[in-house]
Amino acid sequence: MNNIATPLTIVTLACLAVWGCRREDPIVRYRVAKDKSSNASVAGEMFVALTVRNGEVYFFKAVGTAESMEPHRSAIRSFLAGLMFPADGPPKWTLPEGWSQRSAASGMRLATLVTQSPPIEVVVSSLRQTNPNWQAYMASNLNRWRGQMGLAPLAAPAAAEAFETLQADGQKIFFTSILGQRPGPPPSLATRPDRPAAGFDPSFVQGTPPAGWKPGPVRGMRKAAFRFSRGDESIEVTVISAGGDQLDNVNRWRGQVGLGKITAEQMQSETQEISAGALRGQYFAIFGAKQAILAAMFPADGGGNWFVKLSGNRPLAEQQAETFKTFIRSLTFNSVLKGKK
Repeated sequence: MNNIATPLTIVTLACLAVWGCRREDPIVRYRVAKDKSSNASVAGEMFVALTVRNGEVYFFKAVGTAESMEPHRSAIRSFLAGLMFPADGPPKWTLPEGWSQRSAASGMRLATLVTQSPPIEVVVSSLRQTNPNWQAYMASNLNRWRGQMGLAPLAAPAAAEAFETLQADGQKIFFTSILGQRPGPPPSLATRPDRPAAGFDPSFVQGTPPAGWKPGPVRGMRKAAFRFSRGDESIEVTVISAGGDQLDNVNRWRGQVGLGKITAEQMQSETQEISAGALRGQYFAIFGAKQAILAAMFPADGGGNWFVKLSGNRPLAEQQAETFKTFIRSLTFNSVLKGKK
């Protein structure tokens, strides 16, 4: 008998020894419960810079995930270092390569700049300095921003140390980066086009909009937004949280509708009281030749205010004035406001 193993025999024996020539195990599928907490919050970063000039504070703010902010940190600092400050008026700048400017000045917002991919918004805004103590003013804003990132406030000494400084055109600029948790996936330009949102950011404010008002985009400083139109006329209603005293804001609004400035005494004679829940505030009606602004102002913690503002064509604003007051009275704000228990 030939005892020399054939190649087939060798392969067969190896198969038996190693795998046993058994059939492939059947695929078994398991149902694993989804970790609901995995997307509950994501690491976020807020980069903020501010500088004061002639009593006006200029803010530069960018928010995103820490990962999406990483490629832009150097460009944002270079942008700040290249700012130019004329004798009067807001700062001027040259956009870094790949950046674009999406909107011009509107109210307190001077511009919205957009970085290259991944796109991040750099919002430029301005407010009058409401606290002559600059260190306290910076600490108040820092703690407001920390609250937006889910962080606890810092005491005054630690808050002052949180800022770094740089020079731009002889102007000192203070900047800081805040790492925290932003609830849910952060908004991005790729997934957040300019389209109507829910109307309210319920974490800040809620209320009952009148019939016919359509929800507008809610983002950035806007915590609520609605629009209403009739023929060629339209109005926009917004709720924001910002600083500034009454007279400065009233005179700014008057300028927006083509009216001159008034004194504090004149303003008081034209001011009405109004309430929103437990809060008491002031109501202003400013009518220009063609445009109008109706606004209510309520005090908020940190030296700021809640502003509820209607702006648009005068005839439609006049027609919607009482409806707007009813809307204001329906509003309830979150616990950051004074008087809210």
